[in-house]
Amino acid sequence: MNVTIFDLYPQQKPTASTGGETYFLVPTLPAYAIEYSVLQLNGVGGEIASERYEIDEDKIIIKAPLSLGQTDRLRLVIYYLGIRDYALLFPQIKDLDLKKRMALFYRDAELAFENALWPCYAVMCGAIFQGILFTKLSESLSFARLPFQKLIEKAIDLGIIDTHTADIMEVVRNFRNVVHANKYEEPCINRADAMDIKLIMDKLIRES
Repeated sequence: MNVTIFDLYPQQKPTASTGGETYFLVPTLPAYAIEYSVLQLNGVGGEIASERYEIDEDKIIIKAPLSLGQTDRLRLVIYYLGIRDYALLFPQIKDLDLKKRMALFYRDAELAFENALWPCYAVMCGAIFQGILFTKLSESLSFARLPFQKLIEKAIDLGIIDTHTADIMEVVRNFRNVVHANKYEEPCINRADAMDIKLIMDKLIRES
């Protein structure tokens, strides 16, 4: 069983329906084969009863008006069997060919991570990071076909990613280059590096 967490409030404002229901959008939610979920209000123990909310595709629907203050925190914890459709992890990508390619990269990255194939994992993560930045920068720039390093620099300049995310992407970019024969003396990725990379990867996917 896998677990992931989506921060709902205050990251996004709730939308109220005409029937008095309150809902939040999580675009990547349909990608997961969800076994069960927990909707937490202000941390562990402050749960909203399961009969008071439901998940409908990419919506979390709370079946009553919900009053949230500035200090409140709402998050969804899902327990899932696996990924139903990897392409659904990239709702922001409109180009279907790129979406399919990213889905393939993510599937292979997942398999590499599960089998401790760290160099393979780094290569796939580099491709995913590059695809995510390419997509985000295409919304801001007239032409975003830049090398990976330039994509990272531009994303930092535009506030699309923070410095910690950029540092991890640079680590991945350097590890990816270790495949070249003249780089054999440089250190290769290890388990700890892979864990750090996965934390950032999962964060970016959740925030898609």
